[in-house]
Amino acid sequence: MKKHLKYIGFFTVRVCALALVSSWLLGAIAFGTGNSVVAQLGEELLALVIAVSLTVIAARQVLIYKSELTCMSGMMVGMTIGMLAGFLIGYIVGLSNGMFIGSIVGVLVGGGVGVLAGKSCGIMGVMEGMMAGLMAGTMGAILAVMMIPDHPIAFLWFLMAVCIALFGGLSVMIEREFLAQQKPSARVAMKQETISLISIISLIVLCVSFVMVYGSRGPLTVVQTDATTSVGAALSPAPTAAPASSDAVQRINIGYSNQNYNYSPSVIRVKKDVPVELIMDTSQLIGCTRTLQIPDLGVQATFSAGNNVIRFTPHQTGQFAFHCPMRMVNGTIIVE
Repeated sequence: MKKHLKYIGFFTVRVCALALVSSWLLGAIAFGTGNSVVAQLGEELLALVIAVSLTVIAARQVLIYKSELTCMSGMMVGMTIGMLAGFLIGYIVGLSNGMFIGSIVGVLVGGGVGVLAGKSCGIMGVMEGMMAGLMAGTMGAILAVMMIPDHPIAFLWFLMAVCIALFGGLSVMIEREFLAQQKPSARVAMKQETISLISIISLIVLCVSFVMVYGSRGPLTVVQTDATTSVGAALSPAPTAAPASSDAVQRINIGYSNQNYNYSPSVIRVKKDVPVELIMDTSQLIGCTRTLQIPDLGVQATFSAGNNVIRFTPHQTGQFAFHCPMRMVNGTIIVE
């Protein structure tokens, strides 16, 4: 089994590397080489290629042996692959597009792969794979949004390492079971299909990348925060208008109210085309309230004690919602 693990490891690395090159070329054609959104999502897109490569290789190994799988084995394999694929993809897309789009993509990919892997044992395997994808896809997207204030990319790579180990264990388990039955190994068949596997991986990556880059919410532009010693002033529940300042910057103190369980003030009035500074009182912030998002203005920032100012300039009038990633704490900015 050590020999098989070594082989499948090298094979996966080779396929993943070739798929990365293929996906980069297709992405350059589809998005252009100077696309700022693609550059911003660099690590997420790299993780996407790895996740899809692991999923496709695992599913192909199962399909080679599908006629020999018992009903119980088929159900377990379909559930495992569906869970891993759905959770990984849901988390990756959730980081860039939020819970709704992340959940949909995670469920579609996880459920589709789970059904494909579990169909060898009939309707039970199909249902098991579909349910696994449904649960894992939504959980991955929800976790991604919850992790935004606290090292989401670092956790992505930790999650990837755990899933790589699980995919490797699944591959060894399948190989061991069929070698015990004196069945031929899947290695030769998989090696002969390298080009096909790379093509499938690249196509899936391209489709998901389109969603990540051009999705209905789209990736939020991260606004760099600057260190400052300013903190929120006395909080007021009434709508707050930005005070005039000598340097034509609209400065507003904002914080979190333990009485209303919401940002305070929750309604802010500012002038169009005049720079805005939101100065966050971080003393009461907990959990996801540390991250503030204004999706329609392309603004997102995670606050800390030394980085509590977010700067942006609104160029259109109207009412724009701001909220934490979970949308549990929210308010409205009125641009006049």
